[in-house]
Amino acid sequence: MFIEKHVIVGERGQITIPKEIRDQENIRPNQLLKIVDISGEISIKKISKICGEDLILSALSKAHGKITMKDWEDIQKERADR
Repeated sequence: MFIEKHVIVGERGQITIPKEIRDQENIRPNQLLKIVDISGEISIKKISKICGEDLILSALSKAHGKITMKDWEDIQKERADR
């Protein structure tokens, strides 16, 4: 089923996922979502497990402030070069 809705971004950058989509995708409070920006197209994916790379990226972000995907790619490249 294809659903398209428009939402407004709040002052703090928050959006509300429309109820119809939350119900269809069984998204509940505290559900983990992955948000990806690829060349200006943002996608939101419901995930049930966190992969190792996501855990590492999250830990680095908490420890060092904002870590971008480019930063993560640089870290991976540096590890591969060793």
